[in-house]
Amino acid sequence: MAESAVNLLIDLLKPIIANEVRLLGGIHAEVKDIMDEMESMVSCLREADRREDDNEGVKTWLKQLRDAAYDTEDVVEEYLLHLASLLEGKGRLVKFIHRNFQCALHLRKRHQIAIRVREIKSRVQKIAARRERYGLGLHLEREHRIVNMKRIILLSYTDLPYNLKSCFLYLSLFPEDYNIKFMKLIRLWMAEGFVKSNQQNIMVEEVAKEYINVLIKRGLILIADRNSYGKVISCRVHDVVREIILSKAREENFTTFTDGVHMFRLLKVIDLDGMPLKVFPPEITELLHLRYLSLRDTSISELPKSIKRLHNLETLDLKGTMVRELPVEILKLRKLRHLLVYRYDDIQLNRPFDSVKGVRMPIGIGKMLELQKLSYLDGRPGQVKELRKLTQLKRLGIIKLRTEDGRDLCDAIQNMESLLSFSVASSHENELLDLCLSQPPKLLQRVYLKGMLESLPSWITMLQNLVKLPTVVQIEGRPI
Repeated sequence: MAESAVNLLIDLLKPIIANEVRLLGGIHAEVKDIMDEMESMVSCLREADRREDDNEGVKTWLKQLRDAAYDTEDVVEEYLLHLASLLEGKGRLVKFIHRNFQCALHLRKRHQIAIRVREIKSRVQKIAARRERYGLGLHLEREHRIVNMKRIILLSYTDLPYNLKSCFLYLSLFPEDYNIKFMKLIRLWMAEGFVKSNQQNIMVEEVAKEYINVLIKRGLILIADRNSYGKVISCRVHDVVREIILSKAREENFTTFTDGVHMFRLLKVIDLDGMPLKVFPPEITELLHLRYLSLRDTSISELPKSIKRLHNLETLDLKGTMVRELPVEILKLRKLRHLLVYRYDDIQLNRPFDSVKGVRMPIGIGKMLELQKLSYLDGRPGQVKELRKLTQLKRLGIIKLRTEDGRDLCDAIQNMESLLSFSVASSHENELLDLCLSQPPKLLQRVYLKGMLESLPSWITMLQNLVKLPTVVQIEGRPI
């Protein structure tokens, strides 16, 4: 094996170079260079030996290195033996003869050996350069970079405030190379109680967004995707960072995996996104501490009346399910902040107008004062007026809006100072949308309109923060 040959040579040269510089004379520097090159290649020899059977190029490289090691050993030993022979002799006369009459022979021999040493040095340097062709030792360079990266990441982690450490370790729950939805992560952190606002006028969601920005700036999470106007919509974790997260999570007992259900009563989060479920699991309503429940993209078609037991629930995600109507018991969930219930149908049939399917809510939605996201709501008679009580809304989506309910909707929207996104669709393509706002919400960024308009609302031009205005509407029979 080349590894053995090189290590034996290094063991031979180290004491010679350290203690017999005078004996090596002019070839000392050359021999030391050879040893340095050999030492630099030792680390990748084990990898090369493993790959020898699969790669002819590696096999040739190993043979060349092995031969160079043997040749170096031979020439150094020959030189040392030659020097030893010059010092042999028992009398002064012998030493005098050696010193004076054989001096020329010694110089000639040393010159010959020096030439051979320089040739071997050149060979070894070329062999060392060729290892890059086969990728030998590159993994060691990568490992060195990874070690340095881990050291930096650990320093960043150690420097995090305690509340951000919990948010960071929570990322251990996501699979490798998984794109984590920005808003979903925020809702999960909130449900776990990791995010709190110390100022009355700053919402918890805004604090959570700032947490994510801090982690991005520190390089602990990466931006995975942005929308068309630059807003971050998903993030991910680098493989090296994920290793550290998993290690720290185990070390600090942050996560626990169990097959039993005896510990489930204290659960705050259940994410069943995409699971093959057709019926709502009744056991869920026994989890009285639950704050986050996602049944997104399941085949569930209705919620049980016992849903009212989840009085701590803050997020209910039913996007992509078959739920058409919510039970009246949903009104008992007074802490609910995010209610997402809609799906997209018939897009493949080129029917964009009614592709969004919403949900029928019971009368009394105005009692759910903590709601911040509500989409999509079927605009049933008498219900639109209740929206004026939901002043905390940031996102509102309503479909099947009748012309006569337009004024009530506008009155409600004018009270929603935090509204960022507003989507409305009339009951059918020829239904007139009556959207006369005297003072639209100042923070409004996205407006989605579907239906018939007498004219484009004048208040649209008053929106200083508007970034998106997609429309599927007609004005006096003409699409715009």
